[in-house]
Amino acid sequence: MAGTRVTIAARSLLPPFPPTLPGVLARAVARDPDRDFLVCGPERLTYHDADEASARLARGLLALGVGKGTRVGLIMPNSPDWVVCFLAAARIGALTVPISTFYQGPELRWVLEHSDVHTLLTVDRFLNHDYVERLRGVLAVTPEPDHALFVDAIPHLRHIVTWGETTLPGAKRGPDDLFRLADANPRLDRAFLAAVEATVAPADDLMVVYTSGSTLEPKAVVHTHSSAISLSYALQSSGWSDIRAGDRVYSTAPFFWIGGHSSYLMPCMFTNACVVMAPSPDVDDVIDTLCREQVTTVLATTAVLADVEDRAARRGITLPALRLRTHQHDDAGEPIPPDLVPNTIGMTETFGPHGVEPLGTRLPRDKAGAFARSIPGVERKIVDPVTGQECAPGEPGELYVRGFSLMRGFYKRLREETFDADGFYPTGDRCRIDADGYLYFEGRYGDMIKTSGANVSCREVEAVLERCAEVREAAVFGVPDPVRGEAVVAVVVPTTGTDIDENELLPQLRKQLSHFKVPHHVFAIEFHEIPRTHTGKISKRELRSLVLDRWDHLSVGGVRDSQPSR
Repeated sequence: MAGTRVTIAARSLLPPFPPTLPGVLARAVARDPDRDFLVCGPERLTYHDADEASARLARGLLALGVGKGTRVGLIMPNSPDWVVCFLAAARIGALTVPISTFYQGPELRWVLEHSDVHTLLTVDRFLNHDYVERLRGVLAVTPEPDHALFVDAIPHLRHIVTWGETTLPGAKRGPDDLFRLADANPRLDRAFLAAVEATVAPADDLMVVYTSGSTLEPKAVVHTHSSAISLSYALQSSGWSDIRAGDRVYSTAPFFWIGGHSSYLMPCMFTNACVVMAPSPDVDDVIDTLCREQVTTVLATTAVLADVEDRAARRGITLPALRLRTHQHDDAGEPIPPDLVPNTIGMTETFGPHGVEPLGTRLPRDKAGAFARSIPGVERKIVDPVTGQECAPGEPGELYVRGFSLMRGFYKRLREETFDADGFYPTGDRCRIDADGYLYFEGRYGDMIKTSGANVSCREVEAVLERCAEVREAAVFGVPDPVRGEAVVAVVVPTTGTDIDENELLPQLRKQLSHFKVPHHVFAIEFHEIPRTHTGKISKRELRSLVLDRWDHLSVGGVRDSQPSR
């Protein structure tokens, strides 16, 4: 039986240089050191400035005891400081753990403990998040000045460095304290740093990215310098990314998720483009940034772009001429209908898309709605989940992938728990691939919600709900939403003798879950109304149908949107 793998020219899109982040930075500095690299409000760093700042910070990290393979946690919004810290850690072979700025106390404690973070670099606050106060609760101890931390709950954490106006008592202040440590030791000069950088290899681990899986706890995806840089370069050289030298690029993708790297930061470094960031995600801040910095390229969702364009029009502002990924035209300049624009599909485990077509590609009419063919050097196959045999072209099954962009593995999981005997990773996506290599996505086998580009584990949200005294049982699932893709919906069974008050329940969730995980709608249903399997488990498929049927008949005022402000 013919399989679903389609052979495409071998690894022609891979970088023609050793793929390490220090090497990418060095190449960019050698090409155009005085070009703007990082811009956010009044902050402005050229490629030369970023090289100097990250080198000095890297020497400070070395003085602090950070070295090859050391886990360095990073809690910051998109900013020049984030990039400089990331570059500094990569230059000495440390393993960066980007931590979501959305994390609440329990999520933050779990990730710090699970990732074995040794040194945490953090801002003091961002928007309504107070990380100093949050860390006080996580640590339950006050660090002593000039002493390493020893905390039972997070046993590998030794140092915290805080950027901002306030700092955790006993923590170091960034970056000045690290600069002083570097300058105080004459042995930690640029020559020594160069010797350390020379030991960083493409196969070395670069970062651990946490992403919600179909299980209760997030998955910790480990990427090497090679997998991260090679995939980002392939997107650029394939024509899917059109970032060019001199471009000024703004993106809504955060650096603590993969999209902020593969489609934004790294392509800019390959071409000496400028990474433009707004001081906050506020729409007016974004509009002011686009205009002030004469941004040429915006990477954002259609919903975000529509919001920006609408607000700009109401303010009477003409936005600069922008290249928008969502507005595609073919080689003749004709707009491509949405169903004939090749969809991209990817995941954190492959550092982004594993299938792309060049921008401006118009699908054949008989391929309408298809996802792009695989990137050269990345293999995809469809496997029957029952028999374990590879499916014939056009037959649905589970998507498996392998290739140069695939993660090294999950942190703290055995390889045999993650990959099959041939090195393929089972994605949990239900797909089919036709004889020409085009992929068609049909859903997820696992219990996962994709909302506004973020993955939400249903089980994680259910566990938090079931810890609430008034909740006896909880079921969480996604429903179609025109803006978010899917909205998070929770059905809760009240504890006997209690009533569910949404105004009291939701604030409890917001203290424990990132805002995008908090249900947009909560329905209280009595125990006897819940459809169940013969073993007594909740039948989510039937429950989802029940809720959708009731939802369709509710008035707009009858459904309360619980999405909190950011």
